[in-house]
Amino acid sequence: MLFQSELSPLLIDREREVVLDEINSYRDAPSELIFDDFENMVFAGHELGHYILGEPETLNLFTRDQILRFIERQYQPSRMVFFSTGRIPFPKVVKLLERYFSVAPPTVEVNKRVAPSPSYLPRKELLQKNTLQSHVMVGMPALSMHHPQQYALLLLNNILGGDSLNSRLNASLREKHGLVYHVESNVTLYSDTGLFAIYFAVDPQRRERSIRLVRKEISRLLEKELTPMQLNLAKRQWKGQLGIAAEQIENYTLFMAKQFLHTGRHLSLEEVFARIDAITAAEIHATSRNLFGNELYELSYL
Repeated sequence: MLFQSELSPLLIDREREVVLDEINSYRDAPSELIFDDFENMVFAGHELGHYILGEPETLNLFTRDQILRFIERQYQPSRMVFFSTGRIPFPKVVKLLERYFSVAPPTVEVNKRVAPSPSYLPRKELLQKNTLQSHVMVGMPALSMHHPQQYALLLLNNILGGDSLNSRLNASLREKHGLVYHVESNVTLYSDTGLFAIYFAVDPQRRERSIRLVRKEISRLLEKELTPMQLNLAKRQWKGQLGIAAEQIENYTLFMAKQFLHTGRHLSLEEVFARIDAITAAEIHATSRNLFGNELYELSYL
């Protein structure tokens, strides 16, 4: 399928219609669309800001030859990682790869992506979407996956708005003030940059108050370091989450393969835990100042 697909024009047109339907349905899901719009805002003019599904105008212009050239440029064995888990002898895996990947076309030169501009131009945008709730995202560019403080950043994210009910944003906006049903923060690590973002949906009349509370929680992280007990509890919780996630074989395999693709090696769960244990309160505080030292990008659907 990868190297010998027929790619008949008829099937391409059928798939084109499928993608167009996906684009239209995506536009009807503001809680998902705002993530793409926010990336487009932060990385304006760069490839990272482009919509994953593309635009209908360009999608309708794609030809079979363009698709074939794209596959030839991007899908090369020299740029791939094949990761296997389970009771399969490694020599057998190698033989299968040699058998099915030997038909790959010769490697062609690939243009490397240009890193996003280091310029920082935060702004605020209000988009009229006529939604029942206001959907809000705030954030900024973050560290890359190769930055030495990446684990401190990921732990910081887990403390502020990660996947737990006791995150600071959830405790404030939902539990204490009853403003939102769901609030989260996310970190996306790319090879040459990153993105930190906070998302929530709220009654339009309470949008400004919710944003002020988000800024208040950020200020708390900037004002003082975590106590030893706070840091220890945060580490234990994150390691527990990673341990549970590792039991989902498919996701963990993708995680391992991505690591190998970008770094040339795979970190075992024990090695990841050791890196988490090495994080200090001073490192968390320094990462907070590095991340939140500038004004935030802010996007709202009204």
